[in-house]
Amino acid sequence: MKGVGATPNSSKSTTPQGATMSAAAAMNIGQKIKQQIQPCADRQVNPGPGAERIRVTMRLRINRDGTLAARPTIEGHDGVDGDNARYQRQVDDRAIASFMGCQPLRGLPPELYDVPNGWNNFLYRYKLPG
Repeated sequence: MKGVGATPNSSKSTTPQGATMSAAAAMNIGQKIKQQIQPCADRQVNPGPGAERIRVTMRLRINRDGTLAARPTIEGHDGVDGDNARYQRQVDDRAIASFMGCQPLRGLPPELYDVPNGWNNFLYRYKLPG
């Protein structure tokens, strides 16, 4: 049976029937997250020339109340080249610090929390300001 796991699910879903995560909704959620973490991102120091070109894809596991359920994990990178590769780890650390320091996230649509590809387990692309 599809959707049946080995352990019982004790979550109390408030997802309306038919709620789905569209591309537009995901973009909207990404924008809301960006607006909220921007103050923390702005406090991060650029580690060196070209580091601002590195884009970090992070997996965010978010509780319903907007707090992080786990430390963000790094899923991948774009924009890494011979000039800035030495800063990749530092950019990763600054991306994680931005989220750790700016939680809880607010104003995310509750009806899209636990739908397939909902914001409870969200991929986010982070880039240092600059």
